[in-house]
Amino acid sequence: MKLVMLGTGNSAMVPVWGCDCEICAEARLDRTLRREKSSAYVEHNGRKLLLDANAPDLLDRFPPGSIDKILLTHFHMDHVHSLFDLRWGKGALIPVHAPEDEQGCDDCTNTRRVGFLAAFTAVSILYMARHHCNATPPQPL
Repeated sequence: MKLVMLGTGNSAMVPVWGCDCEICAEARLDRTLRREKSSAYVEHNGRKLLLDANAPDLLDRFPPGSIDKILLTHFHMDHVHSLFDLRWGKGALIPVHAPEDEQGCDDCTNTRRVGFLAAFTAVSILYMARHHCNATPPQPL
């Protein structure tokens, strides 16, 4: 089993657009110091489970048919924005597991190529907090 981190930043990422602090300035000069939006995938026996769908290069990184399932931790835009890229694609439906969320995020559940499954009610490994896009203001780095 392999866990690959695609991003470890928050929605602002590093460097933060318009920020002149030392960390952001260094990240602009050294790409290895940059932090993309939080996302990962687990690979086991040739199958891939994508954890959150927000890698900016998702369509380039994962050719059609290479993502077996998607697990969304919550519906903040910085965890679901690549679903918007996938929704008009062609090919097999990608099952999406997500927590219950009446508001969702924009029209993520109105898609053609990603299939939202029934919301899970209990998760033993991952704690799924119910957040909404306006619940928590961005935190400074």
